[in-house]
Amino acid sequence: MKERELVQQRQKSSSAKRLVDRRFLVKQLGLDLGTKHIVLAWRDNKNLVKYRYEINGYLKFDRVDSFLEQLLIKQQVPFVRRGNELIAIGSKAEQIAFNFNKTLCRPMAEGALSRDDEDAQEIISIIIKSIIGQLADDTILYYCTTAKALNSEKHNVEFHKKIIKLMIDSYIADNQSIRSYHVNEARCLIMEENGPAIGISWGAGTITVHAGIFGVPIFEFAILGAGDWIDIEVAKRFGYDPDHPGRDSRETPTTVCRKKEKLDLLQEPEGKLEQAIKLMYEILIENVVSQIVKGFNENRDKYRFDNPIPIINAGGTCMPTGFIELLTKKINDVKKDMCVPIGDIRKAQEPLFAVSRGCLLAAELHKDN
Repeated sequence: MKERELVQQRQKSSSAKRLVDRRFLVKQLGLDLGTKHIVLAWRDNKNLVKYRYEINGYLKFDRVDSFLEQLLIKQQVPFVRRGNELIAIGSKAEQIAFNFNKTLCRPMAEGALSRDDEDAQEIISIIIKSIIGQLADDTILYYCTTAKALNSEKHNVEFHKKIIKLMIDSYIADNQSIRSYHVNEARCLIMEENGPAIGISWGAGTITVHAGIFGVPIFEFAILGAGDWIDIEVAKRFGYDPDHPGRDSRETPTTVCRKKEKLDLLQEPEGKLEQAIKLMYEILIENVVSQIVKGFNENRDKYRFDNPIPIINAGGTCMPTGFIELLTKKINDVKKDMCVPIGDIRKAQEPLFAVSRGCLLAAELHKDN
C-alpha cells in the first residue's frame, strides 16, 4: 500500500479540516491517538491552538470498478487502493458504513493497536502520516497513550507505545524529522490545573484516569469497556454478532454510536434502544467511580489536600447531554466512601480536542536531558 496515495487523494478535496497537506512552521505538535478519533494540535503564529482531526476507521470495498472509484473521488472520500480493493478512510467511511448498516473497521481497539486486524498497523500509519502532513523543521511530537488496564492481563500498552513511536519517528518529510514521546492521556487534561486534580479521558476503547498534583501522579489506571463497549453490548441485544460483524442485524455498533451521541441522559429513555444505552452508561460510570474511590483509599500516604479537587472530563463518550449530571450523581452516591473532598466536576473546554491540547503543552515544555 502506498502511503502517499491517500494524501494525493485528499489534495483534490476542498475540505480544510481533514487529512490535507500543509507545511507546519512549528516545532511542537500534540497528537491524540484515540481508538475512534485522531486529533493533531499545534500553535499558530498568533499563539492560537489549532486542530486537525479524523475518524480512526476504515471500510473495505472488495468489488471495485472505475465507477466506484470516481464516485468516491467526487464525494471527497479519502481512500487507498490495494490490488482489487479500495479502502475508504475516516469520517466519510463511517458515514458510508452507517448508510449501509455496516460496521466501521477500526485499526485500534481498547486504546491500542488491534490484535485481530492484520491491516491495523498499515492503516493507522497512513492516517497518522497524512494528518501530520509536511514539516518545515525538525519537530517534537507528544502522543497520548492509555494506562495499563485493571481488567485485562492481555492489554499490552508497552508494545503499542513502541510501535507508534517507530511509526512516527520513521516519518521524514522534506528532509525534516520527528522525535516522539508518549504521555498519559488523562494526565494531559490536568496540565493547566493549579493544584491537585483528576483527569478522566472517556474514550472509545478505554477509560483512562489520572489523579495528580501539578502533573505528578498519585495513581492512574485504565478500564477496558468504554464507548465501543457500550456500542457493542447494546447492538448485541438487537441481533449483532461480534464474531460475524458482516451479518445483518437490526442495530450495529456504528448505528448505536450515532444514537448514543444524540442521547440526553437526563430524559426518560424512549424505547428499548435508548434504555439499553442509558443502562450501559450507568454501569460504565459506576465502574470508574468505584476504582477512583479505591485508588485514593489505597494511596492515602501519598497526598494531603486542603481544598476539594476538581474532576476534568474529556473524550467522545462523555459528550452526551446529561453526562456530567449523571457522573456527579454517581460520585455523590459514594461520598461516604471517598476519603478526599471532590470539587467541581466538569467537561474540559473542547472535550474532543482537550487531550491533543495537553499533548501539545507537553511538547512545548519538553527539554532534552
